[in-house]
Amino acid sequence: MKAQVEVNIVSYREVKTLEGSWSFDDYRKLLDLLGFGDVAGVADNELMEYLSMSLQELELDEAALEVLTYRLGHELNENQISEISHEMIEEPLWEEYGNMALHEELFNVNSLLYHAFNGKFPRPKAALVELTITAKNQQAKEVLHHLNETVLCRVIAGGMSDHAILNRLFHEKLESGKFEEADDIVWTYDAKAEGACYTCHLTTSTYWVHELANAGTYQIEIEPREED
Repeated sequence: MKAQVEVNIVSYREVKTLEGSWSFDDYRKLLDLLGFGDVAGVADNELMEYLSMSLQELELDEAALEVLTYRLGHELNENQISEISHEMIEEPLWEEYGNMALHEELFNVNSLLYHAFNGKFPRPKAALVELTITAKNQQAKEVLHHLNETVLCRVIAGGMSDHAILNRLFHEKLESGKFEEADDIVWTYDAKAEGACYTCHLTTSTYWVHELANAGTYQIEIEPREED
């Protein structure tokens, strides 16, 4: 028997930046890399303004290269960073880049550049979703006891149409079996259990979940938990 759950999309909100994705320390280190000079005397609430001015002294691709190198230099080589620095001026790479594991960080880079250049980069769009998932049978209780990114993807996919990108690209993996990409689709999540009901907060790209804005409450069946 399949796990039967009731899902309620409590709230859906789109944001241009993720809380905590950039720290004051990050701003100071970037300013140092850009040759700003002594930042010790700069107040925290002024750092982004100075960083924006420093980045605006560069061409768009040059600014992107600096921020990408700081944020993803340990993941990508110089040629990859150079290529991305040009592409991201026009393209929402947090949705399109081939390596999905980098989507969240590409969003964060784009978000900083978007704000620094007053919208000259693509408008970043991430979704903050709050939902409750209630188990309706014993199989569902077992699935939710082991709640993870794969389960969350299957739960949210059930609230969207067959035409939704998530359902079109990953139809078979959403049905059953391993779903490695789920870890990269769900950027962050937390869950709190109260009896058979779990309250979850997740962040992801609106690219995957924008239909959830009007999903409301729905009931779905998902495959029982499978061991990896």
